[in-house]
Parts: sequence; structure tokens; C-alpha cells
Amino acid sequence: MTDAETLDVARMVLVGKVNRDIVSSINRHGSLAVGLSGEDAGLIRAAARNPEFGVRRRVESVNPAIIERLWLRTSSQWCRPSEPI
Repeated sequence: MTDAETLDVARMVLVGKVNRDIVSSINRHGSLAVGLSGEDAGLIRAAARNPEFGVRRRVESVNPAIIERLWLRTSSQWCRPSEPI
């Protein structure tokens, strides 16, 4: 079971640190990278599950518009790491 505090810490580490580190590493090695989370531009919409399970969510929809826009506006040199959270 995941509580709100644990989720905040996980989000801070994965989105704020790990994602940034991965993107920075890729960029340092000659490729261009961008990192997204499911919250960015409403990429992933989720609904609450049974409160018995804590703050876990069920994915209801994925809006690919931001990914499509990045894909169409970038060259083949871009690397697109992402971290679903």
C-alpha cells in the first residue's frame, strides 16, 4: 500500500532526480534527450482505486498529443527517456 507521503517522495526522486540524471547523461554523451512524467501536459489521466489500496491509481487514458508534438518537431537524433509515475 502506498500512502501520500511515500508517493510524494517517490515522485520527487524519480521525476525530479532520476529522470533529470538520465536526460543529462544522454545529453552529455552526444544525443539530445527530453524527460517527461505522466503528469506533464496531462499525458496520463488516472482515477483513484479503492481507498483500501492507498493512493494507487488506475490509468484511465493516455493523451499522446505532447509526445506526438515532440516527435514531429524533433530530429531523429533525439532520445526520449520517460518515467511513468
